[in-house]
This record gives sequence, structure tokens and C-alpha cells, in this order.
Amino acid sequence: MSLADSLQKDMIAAMKAKDKEKLSTVRMLKAAVANEKINAGHDLSPEEEIAVLSRELKQRKDSLEEFKNAGREDSVKQLEKEIEVVQSYLPKQLSEDEVKDIVLCFKTKFMGMQLSAFLVSHLICAVWGSAPKWIQG
Repeated sequence: MSLADSLQKDMIAAMKAKDKEKLSTVRMLKAAVANEKINAGHDLSPEEEIAVLSRELKQRKDSLEEFKNAGREDSVKQLEKEIEVVQSYLPKQLSEDEVKDIVLCFKTKFMGMQLSAFLVSHLICAVWGSAPKWIQG
């Protein structure tokens, strides 16, 4: 199921549940994805969809800090709920220890080799979770 389909399904569910906060956030995400699709001129790839969601999440986190500094607790609570909704559409983030383990695995498997673009691309894929099993250990 594509992100657009998932957003549409969740928007309908939020309407039925009368969950105004989730509905509002899902609508904003749906609009952001639609705008990006129009700007790109083609259907978005999963990576592009993740980039849009990450940008939306970053905007909300930045606003959250500003509202906390200004002492606006009502807005802080609303943004925390929005952040929770946005994060539900993003893939699980690796912890620092998990990233260190992947890098350590690469260091031991490719000890002494020059760090080529091939190895770097496979390291990035491993961190993103799409590397071949022989690389992930």
C-alpha cells in the first residue's frame, strides 16, 4: 500500500472516529505529499515520500522547541500529538548502538580494503535496512 493510500485510509478512519487532531495532521501530510508530487511532476518514490515525511517531522520538532521556549503548553501538546502521527508513517529509526554495530560489521568484513564508493553505498543501504544479508552480518 502506498503512502497516499495509507493516508487516505487513515483520514477516513479519523473522520469516523471523530479524531480531529489526527485528521488535521493526516490532511496536512496528504497535502504535503500531493504538493511534492506536483512539484516533481511524477509519482513519488518511497524514498521521496520518506523525505517529505521527514521534512514535515523536522518542521514540527523545530516548532515544538520554539513553543517550549515561549511557554505555550497548549501548542506543545498539539505538536507532540502531530509528531506522533507523522512518526507512525516513517520507518523505525535505528538506535546509535545499532548503527555502530553495522559499521563495526563493515570494518571487520572489509578490513584493509580501500573505502570505495561501492562499500560506502552498501554501508548506507545497511543503515537504511536494504542491504544484502551477507553484508548485514
